[in-house]
Amino acid sequence: MQLEKLDSNSLHLEAVRASENYHRSESYLLEVLCLVEDRKFHLECGVGSIYKYCVRLLGLSKAVSYALIAVIRKSKEVPELKLAVQSGKVTLSKAKKICSVVTPENHKEWLDLARYETSRVIEKCVAAANPREAIRESAVYKTGDRLEFKLGVSEEWLNALTEVKDLLSQKESTAVTSEAALLKLMRDFIEKHDPIKKAERARRRAKKESEQFPGTVVMPAIRNERKPIQRLPLKRKTIARAILNAVTLRDQNRCTFKANQARSGYLGFSENYMQCDQKRWLDVHHILPIAEGGTNEFQNLTTLCRAHHQMIHRIGTV
Repeated sequence: MQLEKLDSNSLHLEAVRASENYHRSESYLLEVLCLVEDRKFHLECGVGSIYKYCVRLLGLSKAVSYALIAVIRKSKEVPELKLAVQSGKVTLSKAKKICSVVTPENHKEWLDLARYETSRVIEKCVAAANPREAIRESAVYKTGDRLEFKLGVSEEWLNALTEVKDLLSQKESTAVTSEAALLKLMRDFIEKHDPIKKAERARRRAKKESEQFPGTVVMPAIRNERKPIQRLPLKRKTIARAILNAVTLRDQNRCTFKANQARSGYLGFSENYMQCDQKRWLDVHHILPIAEGGTNEFQNLTTLCRAHHQMIHRIGTV
């Protein structure tokens, strides 16, 4: 069909059909992703969250992914929200805007607002009901390497930042900007608390002690190959800190779960896309379970995010 040749009435009818198809597609995607989250299918694909599944594997934009996930999760509390989107009465973007304020008690008022009012009016009403939504966290590139970062903060937060700037300015004998003060605090925090850096410091200390005091036990060497795992009688013991540090260094403090190659090929994704990259909520997992004779030896331990850890204990590896 050549749109340029359509008369005004035909063009309008085509626009109506296209709009209906858009709403049906949006509704269907919402329904499919509800099942993906319920079944935790994204975990089998190697990604630790449904957000990463939407962005990395489905190619959806970040904004659309956030909107879909917000509506899916809010709909568990307020089912009428999903029904409004599926019926085409409320668009996905407007449904996302009211997620922070809609409840089972007030859903009718907010859904009517989302259905009949403009996005600007909805945002104004949401900000009045929930001031935290008035200023949303965002980062936008302004030049090649400079971003505008917007963040709503409390007065206590601002006073604390001012005090940090005063202390740093006194120490450095020069005026310190907010950016420099925050960067200093973040770098100091990372240096002190980053698990990889802590493990590296522990390894250096252990090496130094072993040189000073021969016979001192140091962390096991970090190797990628897996040695045969020794089975011992069931007995759970605390994992030695040196072993945990070695595991952290080997796995680089990230989930090691990787979907199998058969599933990767079937889904049409490269192997790199099937590797979980989660660096939060990490657990140490026994490859051979303690209940089956596994031990706390270095080669029997690996790092998994909480979601993949629970999945493996529930259904086994995929």
